[in-house]
Amino acid sequence: MDNEQWQRLERCLHMLPEDFVERNPALLVLESWLHHARQNLSGMVSCLKMIEAFNATAPPGLWVNAKHVQGHLEAQRGFIHYMEAEGESALASSRLALRDIPRHHKRARLFADIYQLGAYQMTGDLETGLSIYQKSMKRYAERDRIYQAAYLGNLGLVYWMDANLITLQQSAESLLDALKEHPRHPMASYGLYLLGITLYHRNELHNACFARLC
Repeated sequence: MDNEQWQRLERCLHMLPEDFVERNPALLVLESWLHHARQNLSGMVSCLKMIEAFNATAPPGLWVNAKHVQGHLEAQRGFIHYMEAEGESALASSRLALRDIPRHHKRARLFADIYQLGAYQMTGDLETGLSIYQKSMKRYAERDRIYQAAYLGNLGLVYWMDANLITLQQSAESLLDALKEHPRHPMASYGLYLLGITLYHRNELHNACFARLC
């Protein structure tokens, strides 16, 4: 997951019997992330329902790494609540996710951080959300430029929704700077996309097209 190796994850899951996966919350969480990466919301929701049903009947102590699994589950619940415009519920689930997901599960924590920030914005407290999000983002400033860029890209989306073109442009430029040694990484294209959006909203159409084509 951390390296976006979704095809490899899918192959590994398909090597296991389907009924075995459906009885294992940890494997269902992985399958749910796979559905999310492919924008299959119905598949994601189906996996979460199976996990919740298992959780309701399983005896305590049955899971391996149960706390971690629950953290991933809450991260995905936070996403669904956000998509349903349930800001308070999205915030609550994202907080639980960040409490329980290990720090080395980078992509899952990124995901929870993003929707926690979005939930703060949705509930009218963007400043608190930004303060928390930026502290999380600083962890990657020197150690992992790819994840720093991913944090910056999602920060740009929030600034776009907030109609803050100055900080949107700053986020896009910082993203591109973070990836100057990885110019072909997909996130670099996303940085150009955000920069193009900024110029488009300023009615600088020629420059916007140029940014998108760089």
